[in-house]
Amino acid sequence: MFDRQLAPVPEATRVRIVTLMPDFYEFWDKAKNETLENKIALWDNLFESKHKSFYDAVIYEGFTGEQLAQMKMRKLKGFFTRLTDADVKRMKSREADIIKLIPTALEPFKEILPEEKLSTDHCICPSLYTSSGAVRPYNQNMVIYYGLELLSTFKNPQDIKANIFHETVHFIHFQKLYPLLADKFRGSIFDTELMRHMGPLFFSYIEGIAVYLTEKAYPNQWRIGLIESNVPKYEENFIGYTKMLLDDAQDFGFPKYQKYFFDDSKDPVVPQKFGY
Repeated sequence: MFDRQLAPVPEATRVRIVTLMPDFYEFWDKAKNETLENKIALWDNLFESKHKSFYDAVIYEGFTGEQLAQMKMRKLKGFFTRLTDADVKRMKSREADIIKLIPTALEPFKEILPEEKLSTDHCICPSLYTSSGAVRPYNQNMVIYYGLELLSTFKNPQDIKANIFHETVHFIHFQKLYPLLADKFRGSIFDTELMRHMGPLFFSYIEGIAVYLTEKAYPNQWRIGLIESNVPKYEENFIGYTKMLLDDAQDFGFPKYQKYFFDDSKDPVVPQKFGY
């Protein structure tokens, strides 16, 4: 997986950047004019077969069996229904510039967390509209991935850098927590068992730290994680939403995690991303 290093960076930063996009572009050239059904078949044969362990662990969240099959089909249908050739051309035109931004995005760590010796893995990939950036365990380590179909829509390079910084805060946090959590939760730190036992405040704390440090590093940029248009609702109804969040601590699992932390919360009452 991490055998193609890109964008030479200073040794002191120890940043490793890989991209799965050349394989994706090759797939897209063959699949873009096909039916949805054929696109999915070609995705399996021409692209995902080369990166199966990564997608199973990272994009499909480590699910197995029927849960994996259902999640994968839902994501792929949504991805190929939405993705256009213009989107892919935008991704291709912006990829190199985004890769160059990764090392520079981390420079504020020298002042904000000077004691940290960063050693990070970053992966550019099609995330099936899962996320513009996220951290997941992979091969007994942590990896930051960036969904290029989403990140390439950010017009301001400073917003891209803020996004990279935010996810790197998560990387540092989970890199330290991972050995403890892996022992406690049988090797998986993003499954429903972790959500159920740790509850919503754990995730609010993790996201709050990332939002706070990113604001210090990039004070004039939009706050990664928050839906800025929802902030007035957050503030006006803070006590009520917080009470709901605490009440939901009972039997906290994926649907409740989605309610507070996903862009698409699928909840008519609580505004998206209130958990942040």
